[in-house]
Amino acid sequence: MKPMIGRFLRQQVRRVKRFLERLDPEPEPGPYNSINPAFAYASINKTLTTLMSEHRGLYPQYTWGVLQAAHLARTLGIERISVIEFGVAGGNGLVALERASERAEAERGVQIDVHGFDTGQGLPPPTDFRDLPHLYRPSEYRMDVDQLRPRLKRAKLHIGLVADTLQEFLESKPAPIGFASFDLDLYSSTVDAFTIFEQKSHCLTLPRVHCYFDDIMGLSFSEFTGERRAIEDFNTRNERRKIAPIFGLKYFLPPQFSNQQWAEMFYLAHMFDHPLSDRPDGLVLNAQRPLAQHLVRSVASL
Repeated sequence: MKPMIGRFLRQQVRRVKRFLERLDPEPEPGPYNSINPAFAYASINKTLTTLMSEHRGLYPQYTWGVLQAAHLARTLGIERISVIEFGVAGGNGLVALERASERAEAERGVQIDVHGFDTGQGLPPPTDFRDLPHLYRPSEYRMDVDQLRPRLKRAKLHIGLVADTLQEFLESKPAPIGFASFDLDLYSSTVDAFTIFEQKSHCLTLPRVHCYFDDIMGLSFSEFTGERRAIEDFNTRNERRKIAPIFGLKYFLPPQFSNQQWAEMFYLAHMFDHPLSDRPDGLVLNAQRPLAQHLVRSVASL
């Protein structure tokens, strides 16, 4: 009797599963989304999801940004790049950037140098209202350099005011910059960091640099202060180099990340005068066929 009941129950379960599949079939890749194989996002997102599930201590925003930089570098035939964290403080972010770089190297075959910039003494005094003095105080987010250094495997620390240390870094002719996180809090410090995008030499950056801005959401942030003001002023100063949001990024991310805040905190620094700016960047792989198929399905459904 028991075997008969078991077979009956299994049959009913299979019937219910088939019924549910008909109600909610697996979605086909749309013209613009995170799983469409016509775009490199599908491959990058698969790697992001795998890395985030297999390795602790990774930040999804850093991992995604580094993977994007490595993808562009490999497509352009560039064997080595730099990634940067501006504003290290306690160091957890820089350690996460190291780990993301290690994984991206293994996945994409591009060597990655990691750099962290920080005063080592916390925030400098604000210069005016653009530095948001109502939010930040001098010496906040002080770094314990001696405690942090043993935690780092590959990252190089640049200790001092960004205006000073960044110039030394650029003169050392680093590998092209592909990803940068800006967490300097102050407008004035962020403006100094944007020096990386205003150099005459095109060898210092990739033609497009993925940028993560930590201090642009919520609170009293606005286009008149802080990082948003620094971006606006940079764009005003530069005719052929611009920093712009990645519009609709959440639609290109895996579902588990699409509603996270960092999806709205990514920008691209565009070097329109870069000699490689017009070269295919490998993000669009084979768009025509999937898009045509999508249109045919859409018409057939009318």
